This record gives sequence, structure tokens and C-alpha cells, in this order.
Amino acid sequence: ANAIALENNIKGKISKIMEASILHLLDYSDFDSILSTRITKEFSKKGDDIVNNNINAIKDISSKLTKVVINSSSNKVRESYKDIIDIINHREGNSLKVSDLIKYKNGCFEGALTKNEKRNVSDMIVKWDSSKCIECGMCSFYCPHGVIRPFISNEGSKDAIGYPDKKYELVISNKDCLGCGVCVSACPVGALSLVNKTDEDNKDVSFDRDNVEVKDRFNVKNSQLVQPKFEFSGACAGCGEAAYIKLLSQLYGNQIVIANATGCSSIYGGSVPSTPYSLPWANSLFEDNAEFAFGINTSFNNKRDRLYNILTNNTYSGELKQLVDELINNYNNYEVTNNIYNKLKVIDNLPDEIKDNLEYIPARYIVALGGDGWAYDIGFNGIDHVLCSNQNIKIMILDTEIYSNTGGQASKSSRVGQVAKFAGEGKKNIKKDLFRIAMTYPNTYVASINMSANPMQAIKSMKEAFEHVGPSIIICYAPCIEHGIKGGMGCSLKEAKKAAEVGYSLLMRYNPDENKLYMDSKEPKFDEYDSFLENEVRYNSLKKVNPDEAQELLEDNKTNSINRYNYYKELSKENE
Repeated sequence: ANAIALENNIKGKISKIMEASILHLLDYSDFDSILSTRITKEFSKKGDDIVNNNINAIKDISSKLTKVVINSSSNKVRESYKDIIDIINHREGNSLKVSDLIKYKNGCFEGALTKNEKRNVSDMIVKWDSSKCIECGMCSFYCPHGVIRPFISNEGSKDAIGYPDKKYELVISNKDCLGCGVCVSACPVGALSLVNKTDEDNKDVSFDRDNVEVKDRFNVKNSQLVQPKFEFSGACAGCGEAAYIKLLSQLYGNQIVIANATGCSSIYGGSVPSTPYSLPWANSLFEDNAEFAFGINTSFNNKRDRLYNILTNNTYSGELKQLVDELINNYNNYEVTNNIYNKLKVIDNLPDEIKDNLEYIPARYIVALGGDGWAYDIGFNGIDHVLCSNQNIKIMILDTEIYSNTGGQASKSSRVGQVAKFAGEGKKNIKKDLFRIAMTYPNTYVASINMSANPMQAIKSMKEAFEHVGPSIIICYAPCIEHGIKGGMGCSLKEAKKAAEVGYSLLMRYNPDENKLYMDSKEPKFDEYDSFLENEVRYNSLKKVNPDEAQELLEDNKTNSINRYNYYKELSKENE
């Protein structure tokens, strides 16, 4: 099915192909004619090319079917499963007894289990030409699933740039790769290419290998030499959200605790029994994630305050006294407190008042993570509460401008003229300006980033947001499959970059410590704005579904972006 889809320029879109195959096997008469009519009706607003490609894909489906004989002896029996994780992954969860779950009675599952799945779902994989590679790390930086990573050690196929006597190797896990091609488009020198997978490519690859330790991880190359704490998620191929989360995990790792709003990021981030995270993560409801993060932060701070009082009101001696004194003097420094934690946990006969509170010794950040449906709509009241609280909570919004997880409904982040569910003839009102709203809260750091357009601005914004003592909010422009980008999600990197170039997506930072707005976007090419909109189905379909108002709505979309840029540009000049 994937091969047929690829032949007909609908890569990854196999639903109609599978439907036609099933109907053929059921001897459903005239199914091809019926499906062709349905395809025309369902996809007409997406363009004639998409309609024709789908119809061509189901033609002569009978000649493309191959009978597969399943050997019953190859089926596993339950006794061969390693644990209940394995049982659930093999879809035999109904066989579990309540007593099997005693180990998980507190609701916690082991993290980072996606690395064991090796889904092997893509027919296409990436090949690396080491002779062309400049070791920039861009491919790894943009890979949403963490399947391509650079290593600098004593072993490798080429000399490492900047590391004398070290070798460089780009390691790719073919079994985890989804074949989206984002890394190929990210490579500035053409060192990567998409090729068909062969049996020889189905080898297990381990990322558990030596790598150099970097002192400064806040640049593209060094950040990718850090083991991600978010890897092999179930996000869509080419997902624009997942790369932001992976980067966040590489920059801050175990320093963060994530409270995740229900939505795309919670589904690919925490589908029991396996999760992509190897750091503390929890998911509450869709509507109360900011409050959830606030509660975690309050509880964590209360317990750390209690520990601080215990440490300052008790007397210790010897090595323990030195560690406690150092801890008290650096109580909010993660590096120092985590180092002390590692030393304390191996001390014999540790006093109970310290032993019982060991996990609260490292200083941490609480991050509220979610999409625009949560942040702009149903969860905005909670964000208001957090921003008013002056608590040191960090908010990261993965802004796809649509309800991606529930089928493509319009949100208050959606823009004028955008075609979506509940806005079938194009959205009539403008996008809520959350950046502008957040700036009005005292002591709140605000950033608008687009990692496809400017990776260093994204990294710098994250760094500043975490360095700021107080609430911080980072709005991340994230391309999504719901946008209907021509060429598919493999082109999402170029499309998101284009969004910034034409002024659709703005790069800027407001730092309350300086009371200054920084406009990081270059002067937009507004003359190319229309061609950007035309390249996405969410906008180019408007002319089909609402031809009478299409031109006016799309012009309003452009005008709103021009006015927004001019407003922030002037505001940034006021504080120069």
C-alpha cells in the first residue's frame, strides 16, 4: 500500500488503498466506482491533483494484492512474553488479571520504553554520505523522532571537526525511522538521501555508545551531541511538534518535570504502556494543564522548603556537613544540587530526615506543555492563573493553529480564511495574539520561535526563558499534517521557514528583566505571502469551498500579518 501511495504522489496516505483492497476481498461489486465517487466528494476541496492521485491509486487493486500465509507456529504464547508491557504491546491486555498490575498501583510506568519497539514501519530509509558531511548536526536537530544522531568518539568513519584525534559517525536507526525525509531537506550539503529499504538495512542499532561531553550545549551542533530524553515517539512522520520537545529534553534533561495537556503531544508522549520520555512526565486533562503544572510546582516547592528548614535547623558533621552547607548555599542551582544528591544517596547511615527527602534535593523546573487548543482555548484560564502567579513555571505551546489530535477543528489560534472543521467556509475572525496578551503580565518572559527558520533563536529563547526567574511562555510555530503542505511533511521544514520569510510567523522575544522587545525576524517578503498560503490546503481550498469570499478573507489574513509585524517592529524600536 505504501508503494502504491508513493507511486501516485500521496506518500503515506493509504486509507483508500486499504479500503479498496478490503472491499475487493469481500467481493463487493462496483467498489472502485463507489470509492471514486466518495474520493471526489471527500477530497475535492483539497485540489484536483489529490483527487486524481487517490483515484489512480485504487485502480486495478486486484492485480496488486499478494496472498500472505501466516505460520501459526510463529505466534508467541503468553508464557514467552517478558512482562505486562510486552503483553499489552501484543494486544493481549484483556488476558491480564488485576493482580498483574500491582506493581503499577501508583499509576507510574517505566519510561523510555519506545526504544524497545523497533516498529520498522517505513519502506524508505536515510543513507549518509560521510564524504559530503560537514558535521553541522542539522539533520539530528530537526529529526522529530531522534532516529539520526551524531557521535564523536574514538570510533567513526571520518575525522571529527574540532576534536583532534577523535572520529565522527552519524548513526541512523532504520527500524525507528519513519522515512519522512525532514533530515534530507535539513542537510545543507546533500549528504543524506532517501532510499528504499532492503533486508540488509533491518539491523538493530544501538545509541548506547560513547560520545563527547559538551560544556556548552546551547548551539545546534553541541545540543545534538546530548542524549535526548524524548525519543522514538508515535508522532506523525515529519511532525513539527516533536522536534521542539526533543530539543527541550536535550537542553535541560532531568532538570525538568513535564505536565502535558491532553492532545497530540500527550498521545505520542504517553500511550501506555510505552512512552518516549526518560524524564518525569505526567498528563492531566485537556482543560486544566496549567493548573496541573501549578499544583506540581507548589507541591515540589513546599517539600523543598520543608527540606531547607530541616537542613538549616539541624547540626551535621564531617563530609555530611560540607555537603549540606554547599546545598544550602546553592539551593536553586540544578548542577550543584544534583551533584550533591548523587553523593548523598551513597552515604551509609544517612539521617532519616535527609534520606526521606532525597528526591527533592535537585532543583527542577516545571514545564506546562501542550498545543494551541489547550493554550488559546479551553486551558487559557489556567495559563492566565499561572502568568499572574509570578511562580517560576515554564509554558511551552506547540502551535499548529488547529486541533490536530481531534480531527482538525479550528481554534482561536487559527487564522482568517483557514479552512477547518467548524470553519468549513474559512475562519472569519483573526487569530488571538497570545504573545501580546502575555506581555501585559508583570514579570513574564515571552518568546515566539520557529526552529525551522532560525534554530539559534529557538535555542536562545529557551535558554532565556529558563534563566528568567518567574513565568515564561514560549510559543512554537509547528507545521502539521493538518496544514496539507504540498509535497507532504517531508517539506515541512522548508514550509515553516517560508512562513517566517513572508511574515506569517514572527520571531521575537520580550524580556521583562530588561523591559525590552527583541524583533528577531528579518524584514518580511510580503510580496511572497500569497504564494505561501497557496502552498497549503488549509488555505488554497478556500477558493473551492467559498469562492465568493475567498479573496477577501485571504487578503485579510495577509493584512493582519502586515499590521502585526509593524506593531511589534515599532514596539521594539521604542526600547532601543
